[in-house]
Amino acid sequence: MIVGIGTDVIEIARIRESIGKFGDRFISKIFTDAEIAYCKSKADPPLHYSGRFAAKEAVVKALSHIYKGAFSFPEIEILNESDGIPKVYLRGRLVHVLPPDLVIHVSLSHSITVASGLAVISRG
Repeated sequence: MIVGIGTDVIEIARIRESIGKFGDRFISKIFTDAEIAYCKSKADPPLHYSGRFAAKEAVVKALSHIYKGAFSFPEIEILNESDGIPKVYLRGRLVHVLPPDLVIHVSLSHSITVASGLAVISRG
């Protein structure tokens, strides 16, 4: 049963500007060490940060249907499986406050100028 759907679109230039202005402070506030390592391994890190940012926002919107509490962005970690499919890992307090049978599906996409994310949350 689907319990939440969320989507987000962001201009890649906005993430590029935030990284340029705030640097590692911005990056570490939003992303986990593993996400940072993944994005930095790419030829255009801001493009990949943007996709993950949009996907995290989509997860937040999907979660808003079932959870109203506080959390930080690094508590939602998006990493690629060995086959390249992105997977959401919950960290920190989200692990303890959300039902254990939630399944979060996520999709990321980007063009030259925008990145998008889609999240669908189901139970069990």
